[in-house]
Amino acid sequence: MKFFFCALLLSVGFHESPKNLCGGLPTSSSFPHLSTDTVGALPPDETSNALRRLFGEAIKSTPRPIRFTQLPPGVTNTSAVEATANEDVIALRTNLEKEQRENAIAHELSHIVLQGKGFAAEVQVPDGAPGLMRELGFTITSCVDDALIDKRMLKEGFRPQVLNHDSAEQLRLNPPHFPAELYNDEIFRDGNALLIVCFSFRKRYQGDEIESSWNKLQPDIVTRAHVLKAQIGDIACVDAATCLARKKRIRDVLGYPITFCDPLTGQNE
Repeated sequence: MKFFFCALLLSVGFHESPKNLCGGLPTSSSFPHLSTDTVGALPPDETSNALRRLFGEAIKSTPRPIRFTQLPPGVTNTSAVEATANEDVIALRTNLEKEQRENAIAHELSHIVLQGKGFAAEVQVPDGAPGLMRELGFTITSCVDDALIDKRMLKEGFRPQVLNHDSAEQLRLNPPHFPAELYNDEIFRDGNALLIVCFSFRKRYQGDEIESSWNKLQPDIVTRAHVLKAQIGDIACVDAATCLARKKRIRDVLGYPITFCDPLTGQNE
């Protein structure tokens, strides 16, 4: 997604299916090419064996080179991933501490690995639909995949709690300022309510939560989040097929005409 919702999910970006059987990938990245970028290798200061193993798995999961760059100034997200026709781009916030940076890279590499296994990430909405609807679709895909990635990272020796703590702190210290009329937009409200629901499924330290911050911003969105969570239920999944079913379940609860490309079949569902 494009940093429009509060965007606490660590994978926010423009996720597309590496196999790309449902539509065309963009020809260029939204992120600029910088002289400090690293292409085809981990950033030179990242030397952990666990990260090297994961990077090797990611390389085998995509036909494109992986480029590491920086998020634009002022963006509070930890990291983002974007696929184009020519490369996969991982963008990182510039002020990350060493542990945050390592775990952020691991998180985004995990998205590349999952999409190489056929995880649905490409979103389609009807022609003429509001732009926010597409962003909501990306929020749904991130919601399901991020929770699974947290579990995978823990098994591989990483600490996703570090990233989720940063997300909660960024919201507390830097509350977003949206135009008042946006709070009357149903898609905007549902998107941010869903972010609250999704955060509740993440691996995090005791006490890390975002509801108190949202209660100060817009209590009605928290109320909507409680309703959505009860309707959505569990989002746990184990493979591309079960995770796609979870994404469609969330979509159906929200009630928007969003479809997801199943890269294994090339069908929008």
